[in-house]
Amino acid sequence: MDLNLFRSVLVFLLVLMTTQTLIRSGFSRSAPGGYVNEKRVHYRMRRGTERCGGTEFSSNGSIESPKYPSTYPDSSNCIWHITNSRDAPLNVWFYGFDLECNYDWVTIYDGNSTSDNVIGRYTCDLPSCYIPSPGRSITVQFTSDSSVALRGFELFYADAYSSPTMSPSWQVCNSTQLPNTTWPGCGGTLSGSYGSIESPKFPYTYPDNIDCVWYITNTHDSGRAPLNIWFDGFDLECNNDYVTIYNGISTSYDDMIGRYTCSRYNCYITTSGSSVTIQFTTDPSVSSRGFR
Repeated sequence: MDLNLFRSVLVFLLVLMTTQTLIRSGFSRSAPGGYVNEKRVHYRMRRGTERCGGTEFSSNGSIESPKYPSTYPDSSNCIWHITNSRDAPLNVWFYGFDLECNYDWVTIYDGNSTSDNVIGRYTCDLPSCYIPSPGRSITVQFTSDSSVALRGFELFYADAYSSPTMSPSWQVCNSTQLPNTTWPGCGGTLSGSYGSIESPKFPYTYPDNIDCVWYITNTHDSGRAPLNIWFDGFDLECNNDYVTIYNGISTSYDDMIGRYTCSRYNCYITTSGSSVTIQFTTDPSVSSRGFR
């Protein structure tokens, strides 16, 4: 046999044997703070896959957003049903978590359905943290809107018999409350040829974690005249709180005119129709004066 061919075959066999050994034995993962899981837990790595949802029956494993750690797709709705193969509760760890604030979410349910009780709802950027679960079955749902994608998340689950050792600095993941849509002055339906709206409590700081939607229709000239918009004041937390304006009675990405944040001074926006939708969203922290 040719010497170079023999070497190539030998290298291939060594790689194959090493891969099979790793698959059978699993691997140990270093946690932040230098702590190492000494238990041989068979976490399955799926880096870069586009897998969106599925059914898992195991005492430990992992899931991740599609294409992680690259940006996830828009308009995702991925649901994983996870059941422990042993009669013990499952715990969850986030080793990576970066979602668009208040638009993209991971929701974890206590049971095999999205109609079961919510354990927690998570968005924005989370540090490495864990979530204790009361039962042996959980459902994980990942949803994203039609614009702005980030890296996504990497989630591990395990029961008490195969849980990784954690750094003492790890905390329970902070769940985010659903945005408040009922705050006074938060959204509504308006008609007429002119008028004004403003963020709740303007010119004082607006509330955290709200989602206000105004639907506005011009009744002048039988509703055929386009509407124009002026900002008389605009001061939002940069890149976390937004005013989004859409053509028509819609919040679809395809109808979006623009999305605005930070500070702006006496500017105007032209629309192409007699109806517009204005959406104001804020994250759970840091408020500014708002807009009018």
